[in-house]
Amino acid sequence: MKSIEKQSPARIIALGFLAVILAGSFLLMTPLCVRPEVDLHYVDALFTSASAVCVTG
Repeated sequence: MKSIEKQSPARIIALGFLAVILAGSFLLMTPLCVRPEVDLHYVDALFTSASAVCVTG
């Protein structure tokens, strides 16, 4: 955990946002979130996740 302590707060926040966005995009690609007849591309899931995280915080 020493590597986290050496990072600036801005970098930690940015990496946290990136981690949540990526986790959300992977969750949106699961079969639970996609209807069988819908063809969802990863870019669409990534955009939806980034939009949700940045707007709602």
